[in-house]
Amino acid sequence: FGSSPALWQHDQRNYQCCRSLGAMDPTNAEALRPQAERLKIWLLSEDGFLESLHMFFRENKDYFDAFAEEHALHYTELHKVFAARFESEIQGWLADEGLGEEHLEAMLQLGREGGDPDIEAMIDIMLE
Repeated sequence: FGSSPALWQHDQRNYQCCRSLGAMDPTNAEALRPQAERLKIWLLSEDGFLESLHMFFRENKDYFDAFAEEHALHYTELHKVFAARFESEIQGWLADEGLGEEHLEAMLQLGREGGDPDIEAMIDIMLE
């Protein structure tokens, strides 16, 4: 939890909130709706994953500025780096929320069943 009492209290409140909602049980997908909404906001906000996305493009802008018809090997490497970063960010978010991959799966399924276009886009990105 780090050395910050405020951070520890935030994590404790977050854990208690998730637990009281039944979110610790991935079979109770409806209870995960608030977390699914927070995940969507985090992924699509500048204060969330979008900042990492922008940083990735800034770090690798030279590769993206040059257009080429064929895919060079460095695009494969960039994809691997981006996928690893994305996976790490998602795992970090889940840990902060007191959730695991089974919860992520349930949240994505909940969004898909609800016909949420933002969730559909997130799923498409995650599966690429």
